[in-house]
This record gives sequence, structure tokens and C-alpha cells, in this order.
Amino acid sequence: MRIFKILIILSTVSVFLVGCSNSDSKIAENPTKIEGKKTTENTKKILSYAEYQKLFEALKSNLKISNFELKNGTFTGDLTIVDKDLTYNKRQYLTLNGELDNGVPKTTQELLIFENKNQSTQISIRIAFTQNYIGEDIIDWSMLSGLSNINEKLSEMSEIVTFSYKNIIFIIHQISESKKDIEITKEVIRNIQKITK
Repeated sequence: MRIFKILIILSTVSVFLVGCSNSDSKIAENPTKIEGKKTTENTKKILSYAEYQKLFEALKSNLKISNFELKNGTFTGDLTIVDKDLTYNKRQYLTLNGELDNGVPKTTQELLIFENKNQSTQISIRIAFTQNYIGEDIIDWSMLSGLSNINEKLSEMSEIVTFSYKNIIFIIHQISESKKDIEITKEVIRNIQKITK
């Protein structure tokens, strides 16, 4: 009986070895093809810088959030200076051409800050202009509550949502003294979407 078991094990191992040593197998190569046509179609969908500025003005004038008031934002020329290496060496200023323009800079980011009546919750809305079509979708919804090994109380006070509209990026940040309200964030997104349509 013992010899029979050894023979079965040896024959099984030899079958596997023969199967694994077959060098005739080939890996099928399927190169990815990048189509330039889609890029051309997508550039027709992006907002111009002037349209981006009009969108910001429309948001500043028309965006309403229940029980919140627009308190502050970038209502005059705003200029952000960054270390050039942080932009993959493309620009030192967050402006349209990456340079310090004469006169009013053509900034590629704007900000609106809303607060509720008792100033216990703040919604900041960052609007950023890019020259590339991104699409219309939520990119990220960062909710930290429910994660282990972190300060749960602190994580319940804030959330960040990033979404895109054509070539514009919106970053919604809600921070509260007590607990964030996801319904407020949803309302902000829906109201922005109504203005962009």
C-alpha cells in the first residue's frame, strides 16, 4: 500500500512538471492604441478662461445653501505663488500662463466661503481652471469617519468632495465644530450642478 501511494505521488508530480516545462506557450501581446481624435473632441467641450470667470461670477451671485451665507472669497485679484517643482516645473504662479502677469493676474483658482448663521459650520468651495477636459463626475469623496486608529470625533467634523465639470475642478470642504452634515455637502454639489448646466 505504501509503494502504491508513493507511485501515485510521483506520477502526479511528473505530470505537473511536464505541464510546467512546456516552453512552446506564447504570451499574446495586445498593444494599447491612443487615439488623438478623442482629445480633439474633448477640447471642444472645455470652458475658455473667460467662461470660467463667468461661471465663478454666476456661482458668487447665484449659489445658495440653506441656512448659509456667503462670507468671503477671492473677490479681487488673487495670486498664489508656489515652488515650481510642485507643479512638475510648469509654473511658479497659479495663473493661466504660470507667470506674473502685468495688471490683474489671470488666476486659475477661485474660492467662496459660506458659513451658517451661528458660524459653527463652514463650507469652502475651491474652483480651479485647467486646460484639459476631465469630464463630469465626482473624483473623490473623502470621509474619514469610521476608520480605526484615528481620532473619530475629529474625523466627523470635516469632509472633502472633489468633482469635475468639463475642465473645471470643484473642491468642497465642509468643516464643523460638532459634526459634519453630509446632506449639506450634497445640497452644495446639486446647486453647483444646476448652475453649470
